[in-house]
Amino acid sequence: MENPAEVQELRNKLRMLKFSQEDKFLNLVRKQQRSIAKQRQANETLRNEIAQYEFQIGRIEELTIAYKNNEELLRLNSQQKNYTNKLSVLSADFSAEDQKRKRLEEEVSKARSAAGGIFAQARENEAVMKDLHTMENRLDKALMRYNSSLAKLAALRSQIDEIRKDRNTFRNVIRKALSDRALKEEEMNTLISNSNQAYADRDRLMMELVQLKSAEKEDVQTFQTELSRCEQRIENQRITQNHPRDQAQPILSRDSQIGSSSDQQEELTALTENYQTTITQTLDNLSMSSVEELINEAQRLESENFSLYNFVVENAAIRTDLQDQLDQLEQTEKELLDQSQMTEEQLSEKLTVITNNINSTSQELNDLKTQHKKDKTEFKEIYEKLEDLFNELGCSWEHAPDEKKHITIANSRFVMTTIEKCLMEMMRDTCDKARMQYAVRYADPQSILADDRTETTVSRISLHQRSSQDREIPKSIESTRPLTLEEIRELL
Repeated sequence: MENPAEVQELRNKLRMLKFSQEDKFLNLVRKQQRSIAKQRQANETLRNEIAQYEFQIGRIEELTIAYKNNEELLRLNSQQKNYTNKLSVLSADFSAEDQKRKRLEEEVSKARSAAGGIFAQARENEAVMKDLHTMENRLDKALMRYNSSLAKLAALRSQIDEIRKDRNTFRNVIRKALSDRALKEEEMNTLISNSNQAYADRDRLMMELVQLKSAEKEDVQTFQTELSRCEQRIENQRITQNHPRDQAQPILSRDSQIGSSSDQQEELTALTENYQTTITQTLDNLSMSSVEELINEAQRLESENFSLYNFVVENAAIRTDLQDQLDQLEQTEKELLDQSQMTEEQLSEKLTVITNNINSTSQELNDLKTQHKKDKTEFKEIYEKLEDLFNELGCSWEHAPDEKKHITIANSRFVMTTIEKCLMEMMRDTCDKARMQYAVRYADPQSILADDRTETTVSRISLHQRSSQDREIPKSIESTRPLTLEEIRELL
């Protein structure tokens, strides 16, 4: 009914028919004309809106030209093109439907003109209005989809900007962490080299100290042997002089006795000077004044090496933590790069997995905290017992690595070592006392010649006899038994 010629033809037919209700039909025709005019205006409005949408789409394409290198924007551009194609398809469908409607209206008008009725035209108009409403609904839905696509595009752009900012932040953090790791590695290498040098010096000094101690022991043994031999000879001479009737023995002259004793004295003096020269040369090579200073220096180096070892262990733990953080940051960067190429479903699945991992990690962290508190309580009890034992044994905190007067993680090894040394000293003292009691109990009464001996000679001989007999004493439980009154009377 958009053709004015058809309207005029209809009017002519109505005049020719000369119905009694001509005014009613004319009013109906006017209403149809007004409805057709409204449809035209609605069609023009739809065309204008479609033109505006196409203009906006073209403007969006112009704005997104600068971001064609981004894969996400390319995907959005392809999605936008798909929506544009769909919109063009809808427009083509709309134009095809409009043409079909016009063609049908022409056929209906011709059929109506041939039939001579106008009520079919009203029903046709109603059908056309329904089709128009259907097309309007489709167009509204397409517009809503287009608006939602624009909103998603804006959200994705903001997300891309945030991800870029996070990527820059992570890169800066990774650079800083790498620089810190390089510095820590240099410090660790320096500390390791210093520690190795200190250990080498400690080992060298300990070897020299062991050599000095072994030389001292050999000198003492040699001196004791010579002294016992000389005392034995003197005692033999005295026994010979005091008992001349028992056995005829040659009596040495005074000159020979003086000569032999002077030779022995010279020999002992030479040995003593030789050993003293060796000790002096060793101390001169080490630039030290006494053996005690050498021992103190070795102990100081050992404590310093222990402190360096603790420092190296702590720095190694820090280095491991930094390495783990770097690996985690690199993994996070990879995940972010992968996330920038994921779809919404993949992102939601990834977010679900991350949430589950966070929950499991939180549970593990809570378990570890509980275990840590439990272990801390147990270690605290153990440390308190060690500290009580340390104080009961009367040990000193003077050489503690951290210079503290109570037990800590840093000086726990020192405390246990000191307790072990103290217990060893107690065991050694107990063993010495037991040996002395055994030596006193099983001493040879025939070897104690108290007739013409002085107290000094008797004490030297008894000490020498105990030291030589200690090597052959069997390890028996009865050796620790105290002496009885009868045994003490026999000894007296």
